[in-house]
Amino acid sequence: MKDAFQRISDVLLHMGADEPEPGQAVYVSYSTPDADFATKMAQDLQKRGIATWVATLNVRVAENWRDAHKAMRRSGNEVYDLLA
Repeated sequence: MKDAFQRISDVLLHMGADEPEPGQAVYVSYSTPDADFATKMAQDLQKRGIATWVATLNVRVAENWRDAHKAMRRSGNEVYDLLA
């Protein structure tokens, strides 16, 4: 699994710039049984300096995740989808 994280982060870091541009984020989409994997992936990408959005880390307690997702999509940020 670590090799997969390494390959994903390497690709994302070299998509046109050595550093992610402000306002760019990787959206990690996952099914409920894969929540732990998706969360770990997002944390590992963040450690490499790649901004991420994943419901397990970015949706506040009692917040509707669909509303949070819509707000993230409408934020004007450039979002790259990554399916876990």
